[in-house]
Amino acid sequence: FSLAVLLALIGWALQAASPAAALVLWAVSTAQLAVYYLLPQSRILIIRGWQFVTYPIAWLVGHILFGGVFCLILLPISLVMRLIGYDPLRLRRGARTTNWQDRQKSRSVESYFRQY
Repeated sequence: FSLAVLLALIGWALQAASPAAALVLWAVSTAQLAVYYLLPQSRILIIRGWQFVTYPIAWLVGHILFGGVFCLILLPISLVMRLIGYDPLRLRRGARTTNWQDRQKSRSVESYFRQY
């Protein structure tokens, strides 16, 4: 369905510049829509073909988007955290020889049975 709409919109955009190309695109759009709805067994072929055609675009946009999020948001935040010495996981050992952290018992066993 989206392929037919895209072809129809491109045809509409080309209508002033090239009426013949617009008519061809509208005809292909109508034919694709008719085949899609009149022959249900052809749907998977149309969908897979459309996915095959648009995969490179999706791959490129995805990588640019995720790369941009990383470089513009996550990288500056992590650099600031490193510069101010923020260590939420307490991975810096300092004088310690191990990463083991002693914990104090804060609750009794009975408190787990009284949740509310």
